[in-house]
Amino acid sequence: MDRFSGTLEELRDRVLLSGFYGDWSEIPHGHVFVAEGGARLNWYPGSGKLLYQGKKQEADALKAALSSASLDRLLRSGPKP
Repeated sequence: MDRFSGTLEELRDRVLLSGFYGDWSEIPHGHVFVAEGGARLNWYPGSGKLLYQGKKQEADALKAALSSASLDRLLRSGPKP
């Protein structure tokens, strides 16, 4: 997933469900998530662009977790009434 068109809250939920923990903050024109392991995810809501940074292994793991088909299925199913 290199673009995200949802809300900040939806992206935060997606990151949390992927198993990554860390801190969010605002940056010019967007938001950044810094994972406990050092990987960074910058999101620019105007364009939807996601930018992964940090050590290659950590950044790739974050990207893979957010792109996983199982996470997509979990998010689509939502809570049961």
